[in-house]
Amino acid sequence: RSRGVKKLTLLDQSAQMLDQAKAKPPLADCAFVLADATQPLPLEAARFDRVVSSGFFYYLPNPVEVLREKMRVLKPGGKVLVMGSLAPKPRLVRFFAQTFNRFPTEAQYEGWFKDAGLTDVKYTHVSNPWNAQQYALAIVGTKASAASTPPRMAPPAHAADTIGAKIRRLLARATRG
Repeated sequence: RSRGVKKLTLLDQSAQMLDQAKAKPPLADCAFVLADATQPLPLEAARFDRVVSSGFFYYLPNPVEVLREKMRVLKPGGKVLVMGSLAPKPRLVRFFAQTFNRFPTEAQYEGWFKDAGLTDVKYTHVSNPWNAQQYALAIVGTKASAASTPPRMAPPAHAADTIGAKIRRLLARATRG
């Protein structure tokens, strides 16, 4: 945790990932929430100053709905930060990566943030040691101070429609056959 952070809440749909986080001494004072970020969050409205997501946003079937739910738990003036993948630049890597992954463009990420009602949307490109070329995007938007809190996200018509449920079914099929 960095200086100035008084309270940190970690949310994941995987109990195993939360257990790994709980085992890290620097995170001992954190709150841990087991929940699916594509569902209504079990958190009260206007609770957080910052909401950060990494490594899953580009899989969402309806990113605007998820951003609105993030805004619901965000205080006015608070910020949403998302780290998301971009299509790999090397042509061969991109060909294989696009067979199993979705890579939104910068314009799509920015459009989702604006459609959700976030303001002052900015982004920067992020790279890593094994791919110094454009690799991912860090995008941030602000919940306007005068913005009303969006209503709670509606649950899916059927629990089997959640991303988590779909991934679990896919993994179960893969291990069976």
